[in-house]
Amino acid sequence: ETLFTKAQLSAFQTMMKNVFYPAASDFLAHKEACKQHSWLNWDLAQMTSILSIGILCDDQDKINEAILYFKYGVGNGSIDNAVPFLHQDPDGHGVLGQGQESGRDQGHATLCIALMGAFCQMAYNIINARILQFFNKLRNCSSRIKCTTKECVFIFCFYIRTCTSTKFYI
Repeated sequence: ETLFTKAQLSAFQTMMKNVFYPAASDFLAHKEACKQHSWLNWDLAQMTSILSIGILCDDQDKINEAILYFKYGVGNGSIDNAVPFLHQDPDGHGVLGQGQESGRDQGHATLCIALMGAFCQMAYNIINARILQFFNKLRNCSSRIKCTTKECVFIFCFYIRTCTSTKFYI
């Protein structure tokens, strides 16, 4: 038993491809002068949408677009921009990853973990081992988030978002 008839599923897939996908893909094109203007969770929401639509529609090009952006994108959704700093845990429990939104309120910092977790789980389910090498940074970042919910001492790197007329210190 399914929720949709074949015709309903087809209509839903068409809507996702024609309405939601173009907006998400256009956002990740980062046509503004500064490619890292957007916060991490903005990129992650679009990447997760594109990957979901690709899976729903069995569209390998959309799946590839999302995965390649995660690996090599120019914005903050790229894993190297998403987790720009890795620090040794002073308590000796491995490595802590500082997410791009670390230092903001906990809601934004943890939203990134939730979105990246959903993205990585879907990616793992469809391409398995090819993406595992990138999961370590996510794991390190989630360990840091866990550490911030209790009284831990950890290193924090300040950096400046230079993409706007006002500099944000986070």
